[in-house]
Amino acid sequence: MISYNRSSLIPFATAACLFVIALGLLTHSKTGENRFLMALVLLISALVFTGWGIFIRRQAPALVIGEQGFELRPTMFGPSSNFSWEDIVSIQYVVRQSEGLQYVILKKDLLFYGANRQFLISMPVGKLAEFDFNDVYHFIQEQAPHVTWEFADDVQFY
Repeated sequence: MISYNRSSLIPFATAACLFVIALGLLTHSKTGENRFLMALVLLISALVFTGWGIFIRRQAPALVIGEQGFELRPTMFGPSSNFSWEDIVSIQYVVRQSEGLQYVILKKDLLFYGANRQFLISMPVGKLAEFDFNDVYHFIQEQAPHVTWEFADDVQFY
């Protein structure tokens, strides 16, 4: 069985940055009347982000792949869906690219299809902690060899 949780890197990294900025405000030699208030606001924000990160880490796994099928929860507060391997005919792995000013964001999704090419559900796997596509691919090939895989020839831009 393979299970993947959501990544909590962004909330913890944001909390660390806010804490460092607040510490810099408190240790700065210049005196300012709003310095302590700003540091307090930043520290409270850091605590909120830390709580959010802890909340994400304590959530049930977003994707669980087992011998009988898989269970996934595409959104954090949404319901979970269970599918057996008999329900799945094909899986499509889609990689989309979005460009910003100085960065590129890759969005990776697994799309699950049933009989007659009926779309069942999609799972955004780009935000899962330690997600390894090769492990998932080989595990599913062992458990359900009838499932066909579809890969895009190139990265989709949007």
